[in-house]
Amino acid sequence: MPDQIPSPAPRSATDLFSDPLDSHPMWFKPSLFLSPDFDSESCIAELRTFVPFDTLRSELQAHLSSLNHELIDLINRDYADFVNLSTKLVDVDSAVLRMRAPLLELRDKIQGFRGAVEGSLTSLKNGLSQRAEAAAAREVLELLLDTFHVVSKVEKLIKELPSVSSDWSNGDVNSMQKSNALSSQHVENGTTNLRETQSMLLERIASEMNRLNFYIAHAQVPLFLFSHKFYALATENSTSNYVIPFWICFLNLLSYLDNNGAATDITIRYYELAADLVSVARKTESSLQRIRQGAQRRAGASSDVSDHNVSDTDKICMQLFLDIQEYGRNLAVLGVEAADIDAYRSLWQCVAPADRQDEIKF
Repeated sequence: MPDQIPSPAPRSATDLFSDPLDSHPMWFKPSLFLSPDFDSESCIAELRTFVPFDTLRSELQAHLSSLNHELIDLINRDYADFVNLSTKLVDVDSAVLRMRAPLLELRDKIQGFRGAVEGSLTSLKNGLSQRAEAAAAREVLELLLDTFHVVSKVEKLIKELPSVSSDWSNGDVNSMQKSNALSSQHVENGTTNLRETQSMLLERIASEMNRLNFYIAHAQVPLFLFSHKFYALATENSTSNYVIPFWICFLNLLSYLDNNGAATDITIRYYELAADLVSVARKTESSLQRIRQGAQRRAGASSDVSDHNVSDTDKICMQLFLDIQEYGRNLAVLGVEAADIDAYRSLWQCVAPADRQDEIKF
């Protein structure tokens, strides 16, 4: 026989012919009290604009009374079960032990899974980090390769610059001077062409130097590896009137160095190159002086006549002296005291005039 559906409780006359006891006006919403951001002051201030204060107070008291009745009904409904709870809780410890074993096993599995996930995540992060480092290293390597090509091109242009001057001075100009009455005009045209050629080479070198500075700014690495070559090429032909001040590039490279050690190493290299250059110039000048004196003795001329012109060695020293002063000023801008570097003091004494060797002053 199917279960009979329980009939609903009979409704009272009040429920049938009047408003329910828990009915509220439209403006009163008890659900607002359960909101997490409920503010009593703002709610009362809002309701008082269109509800009298006495009506609001009576409605709140009625709602409070209704809540108290509901609370009492809930307590009375479960009170018998609450009282009999102690008699129903039998063998609770064994039930807890039976539940603990599977829970501990589940916790161990979750911890193992969590460890595996964390290991995989760490491995993935390491792989991504290595990939990012490899990509950054590749980008820097490409910039270094481009920089190397630019440096090679600049070196080639620097080597072409003095060769153009020597070719014109040794060959074409001498032949023009021995020509007919139009020789002066040819010499003037040749000098103009020489200057135009040198100007074009200088413009190309300046353009390549701008490219080099761009690569250095984007690479963000100490590219001072090429500075020694630049200095050697710059000082190789110091007596020329077209010596290029490569210290701009040199100091841009030096600005990436983070300590005085690298500046000291570069200054030592600078001193070695300058000392070798001055030594070779003095030996060459001494040899030429002996040859000149021998020729004068064979010609019967007096060899006691002194040459009051400035020698090539003095010109080289003066050019180097101007260069090292600019070098020292730029080092000071970078926070490096040039006078504290032993190699710089030796370099100063090597090329400075006799009256300025005791004090290093820019």
